[in-house]
Amino acid sequence: GVYCQAAVDTSGEAECALYFGTAGTKAISADYDGDDFYNPTTVSATTSTTINPIVIDPMVTAGDQFTCSIDGSGHPYCWGKDDSGQTDTDSIPTYLVFKLISAGTSHVCGLTTMSKPYCWGWNGYGVINPPDEFGFMQVTSGETHSCGLKFDGTVKCWGNSAGNRTNPPQTLFKMIEAGANHTCGIRNDNNQVECWGDNSYGQSSPGAYSTSQFTSFNAGEKATCGILSSGELACWGAISSPPAGVYQNLSLGNEHACAINSMNQMACWGNNTDGQAISLIGPFGQVASGTDHNCA
Repeated sequence: GVYCQAAVDTSGEAECALYFGTAGTKAISADYDGDDFYNPTTVSATTSTTINPIVIDPMVTAGDQFTCSIDGSGHPYCWGKDDSGQTDTDSIPTYLVFKLISAGTSHVCGLTTMSKPYCWGWNGYGVINPPDEFGFMQVTSGETHSCGLKFDGTVKCWGNSAGNRTNPPQTLFKMIEAGANHTCGIRNDNNQVECWGDNSYGQSSPGAYSTSQFTSFNAGEKATCGILSSGELACWGAISSPPAGVYQNLSLGNEHACAINSMNQMACWGNNTDGQAISLIGPFGQVASGTDHNCA
């Protein structure tokens, strides 16, 4: 891998290159929380440490009638419905640089380059008040709750606790995704999907796929779908019968889903009341499904 040396001063700050995909580099200050910068280990740093440069890949995420993306400077931009400040990115401190963002129904949470969550938008149930902690590798947003995955594989959730959605299992995960009222994760030990929270439509019960191995997945309002180790799709809950083929990423909305196959073409299925299940002709690298719309 690519590494860079960062000298740690007495204030706990260091300089290291930040890589925005292939768009270029930028020097930033990184906070040191007493363990390591982005991948905590038991090795403490007193004068210098070696850290992985952060790669920010282009991405898009969609909520209920709004969409967000990250530009080449790691700053989020949102457009669409703004009844709760969910697209008001001008209020975000300019010194924050984001690695990824995740749109919920009316709020957004992002992960800064300091591995710390930051949220904005609707604040019912304290959903935009994440833990004041470093050491997160992923955040994901649902309807009224959000969750974060830490580097040690543990999960922390905040917001509406109804239906046990903010009480994750003691399992260690490698990735997590929040649906409207439930969350799932891929386990570290066996690559199986485990879910918690609302199960009104069977979205938290993998059923026939409970022992299957997954490479990735996504959770929607009433269903969950994943990409099996074979590249094929598997779904449970209110969305069924995914298209055949080999896929590389997918996204779920309310009652529809879209996925990008190995040929970079889109396939959508499910409820098509607003044209949200129409498959567009690519090529595409990623698709993001909101409640009843998609962006790619």
